[in-house]
Amino acid sequence: MKVLMTTAMLLLSVNAFSATIQDCIVEGKLVPNVVLLNSAGTEGIQKILDSKDSVEMKKNLIKRILYIETLSIGDGNSVCEIATKRYNVSEEKCLKVMKSSDLMSAILEESDPSEAPTLECKIGVTAMLSMQFNM
Repeated sequence: MKVLMTTAMLLLSVNAFSATIQDCIVEGKLVPNVVLLNSAGTEGIQKILDSKDSVEMKKNLIKRILYIETLSIGDGNSVCEIATKRYNVSEEKCLKVMKSSDLMSAILEESDPSEAPTLECKIGVTAMLSMQFNM
């Protein structure tokens, strides 16, 4: 577990805090301007999903990566900094969504790779829909 966590943190430190905006295709429909985690964050999450750790351990490690991805260093490139501008939501709502059980469930959900969006789009679109949903 320590090796996996260290690897994930190393990957993130190389390219930390630089979310991107990209169009995603979900269920055959184009979803424009989705805020995505950086590639290092997505790769770290994929390695965790591929590991043989318990579901609880996977959740814990993924939450840590998502937390790092939402941290702001003032350059305007973190997930929540971009999402607040792009989706017109508060930073608090973004942080809440990125820690939510709904997002975690979507990440951990098994799906057919040929039919499912990429992991980065799955995370990005789920987060976007949750942020834009008002109750």
